[in-house]
Amino acid sequence: MADSSHSPSLGSPEPKPEHPAKPKGGKPSFEELLKLLVALVDPASKSDAVPKVAEALKKGFFEQVVPEHVEQVMAVLVPYPSLDRLAVRLAVEKPQRSRPIVVALLNRLRAQFASELGFPGSVSREGDRLFELSQWIKVGEESRPTDAPRHPDTWVRKAVLCLSQESDPSIAASAIHRLLCIVARRATQSEGDAFRTDGRSYLRAVGQLLSSKKIVPQRVALSLQFCHPYEDQLAQSRQQNTELRHEAADALQQAQELEKHNAALSQELSSLRDRESKLQQQLAQTQSKLNLEIDRIKELTDHSQRELSQSLAGQRHSLAAAFMHDLQESRLCLDRPEPNVQMALNRIRQMEEVVRKLEQAV
Repeated sequence: MADSSHSPSLGSPEPKPEHPAKPKGGKPSFEELLKLLVALVDPASKSDAVPKVAEALKKGFFEQVVPEHVEQVMAVLVPYPSLDRLAVRLAVEKPQRSRPIVVALLNRLRAQFASELGFPGSVSREGDRLFELSQWIKVGEESRPTDAPRHPDTWVRKAVLCLSQESDPSIAASAIHRLLCIVARRATQSEGDAFRTDGRSYLRAVGQLLSSKKIVPQRVALSLQFCHPYEDQLAQSRQQNTELRHEAADALQQAQELEKHNAALSQELSSLRDRESKLQQQLAQTQSKLNLEIDRIKELTDHSQRELSQSLAGQRHSLAAAFMHDLQESRLCLDRPEPNVQMALNRIRQMEEVVRKLEQAV
């Protein structure tokens, strides 16, 4: 007979070797959580179990989360008709409140929904992610069956879960805001009133909130909560607009100064061109006078050369005639039986005198 001291009692079960001991008053075990989830998502239940399922998952279990836990929870939740509602509810919790099992489930659900909806996983054009997401939302609307409602609730919730994983919170908020605008138009179009986002429509919505018999702060807070992601963007846009206006004013002032400087340079260039034209006219006149003077000097030079040539020719003729006469007389004085040397010397001295005068004249 077995020793009854080693048999486990119902009040304090002996822990299994593969599981740590359950802390008193703490979280349930994984088996207990799984049984609770199975009971909550029972199709026979007519109550809305989404809040209870979300609270159970957020509470978690005391064991360390392993992949097998995620697989088993997914197997229970995938057939759940309100899985999309549950996913959105879990996704909006604060990060510090998220349990490891919740984070793992959201990652799996995001991947599953992204595959179902054809969610764009990469940016086709650099810096145009919001445009790509907006086009995806639009195409999701155009690709619906003819008899299907516009952006069904399930599609919207799955899309919100996919959009919430964007790394840039401002892009995620803008894309979700555009999706919510589509949902709002779906409701207002049935009433014959198109959804608008202009200032007048905003004031009408404010009037509806504040003109009631009693102002409900929760409704006002909810309305402001939707605008909150855009307050910083609006402030930044105003700051950028102010900076752009200052830059535009500076650029305009610089342009005006450059225009004045350009006008002054144009005027100076015009003056220089006028001066250049006058100088070219003066140069042409001077060149004309110079050409006339060159022609005149050339004529004078030619005339002087002709006169000099004529004078030299006359001098040569006179000198030759004088020398010839003296030479003939000297030859006659010497070429006789009784030469007259003295007369011949006198003729030679006369020729020397003539040569000496010519040298002095030169």
